[in-house]
Amino acid sequence: MGYLEVIHQGIINGMKEIGLEAFRMSQDRVPVQTGYLKASGSYNSLKGGFLIEYTADYAEKVEYGNEDQAPVQTEYVQNVRAHKRVLSSGKAVMVKSHRKKFGAGLKPTFVNGKWRTFDSNRVIVGRRFLSSSIEDALEQNLTDARWLKRNI
Repeated sequence: MGYLEVIHQGIINGMKEIGLEAFRMSQDRVPVQTGYLKASGSYNSLKGGFLIEYTADYAEKVEYGNEDQAPVQTEYVQNVRAHKRVLSSGKAVMVKSHRKKFGAGLKPTFVNGKWRTFDSNRVIVGRRFLSSSIEDALEQNLTDARWLKRNI
């Protein structure tokens, strides 16, 4: 292996080390309510670097927020089919089919086995748990002469 290949491989290995450190930092910083977002995080070492991924469907919204998103102006209307409902007394009753209106930005969503409405017009400020971790890991390692000697 030539001198340039050794330097190239050292840079790749160093970046993988930074990536793993960034992932560890992001796991410490990720907001936790149910633990699903944190559990969806992974670090993978690739041939030319690394991949940090959070696969929860709402990960991007937590990371970046929705401050730039235009508000939803339309109401959501749901067509509810006839169904049986069990009252708290235990008695079963039939509910006729009907239309249910939800306010602007309030679309019903099925979450963890239950129907919920979320205000999609509520401004969410991004938490930047991953972005800040990558920036901090880069800054800490690239300004450390020992890290540079070890990897390049």
